[in-house]
Amino acid sequence: MKKLLLSLLVLLVLLAVADRVAVHYVDRAVADRMQADGKLDARPVVDIKGFPFLTQAVRGHYDRTDVHIRDLTRSGVTISRLDVTVTGASIPLSKVGQATAVPVQAIHATAVLTYYELAHESGLAGLTVKAQGSQQVLVTGKIAGVSGSVTSTIALKGDRIVVSSLGGVLDFSVRIPALPYGLHLDSATAASDGIHLVASSGPTVLTPQ
Repeated sequence: MKKLLLSLLVLLVLLAVADRVAVHYVDRAVADRMQADGKLDARPVVDIKGFPFLTQAVRGHYDRTDVHIRDLTRSGVTISRLDVTVTGASIPLSKVGQATAVPVQAIHATAVLTYYELAHESGLAGLTVKAQGSQQVLVTGKIAGVSGSVTSTIALKGDRIVVSSLGGVLDFSVRIPALPYGLHLDSATAASDGIHLVASSGPTVLTPQ
């Protein structure tokens, strides 16, 4: 009985090790793929969720994959953080890293634009911006040659973050360049570290760009 239990324990350990080795291999392969598909300068951090992983690999269907991208620059605008969740990716284990098309059920993401970047892209010299609630920011700059502050509302209009006040003082807008993976902007809120942009896409096929 002891030998049987020991054998079972060894088998479980080996399976657990194999599971982790497999997920590490696929994480790196998916990271390379997401880098190519998103035309990224650096490989993102990828975390395939779910345990055991091998059952997903055998099925060729991955329930949830988290992708973390830092300092994404598009058209001169830098997104400090882009956290992407890919749901329902389908790719056989034998095709990982080689498939030219990867169907996914949905993609959801949060992009962060820092207040420094927002102010820089405003085109207004000496401007500073900081959070003042979930939909408001405090904008400080020159008003008629004198330094002043105004509480402004943020809104997402198409691909632009619009910052506007009641009196139209220090108003501006910043265009957000196209995000990778076919993501479309849904909403914008003010947080302590910057403007948080929620983006998503429905069923799509990831292909190298």
